[in-house]
Amino acid sequence: MQLMLSLIGDLRFAARALLHKPGITALAVVTLALGTGLTAAIFAVVDGVLLTPPSYPQAERIVHLSAIKQGQFDDGRCPVAGCFCR
Repeated sequence: MQLMLSLIGDLRFAARALLHKPGITALAVVTLALGTGLTAAIFAVVDGVLLTPPSYPQAERIVHLSAIKQGQFDDGRCPVAGCFCR
């Protein structure tokens, strides 16, 4: 019972403090709302792009092809691991 009375007293004190300075209260609420919204948006993008497998059949067979100019990698550099530029 003592815990509940203490909690109620703390909530009343917090409410009085928040009502005493409405500008700071509004700033805190807006900051929390933006943080929550941005976190949800970033997670949705990461989940859709990186974590969820592609939704088309045989996605593991997709390859990336690109063209290079002749002589572009004569110095031994190679744009991708395991490529055979020579």
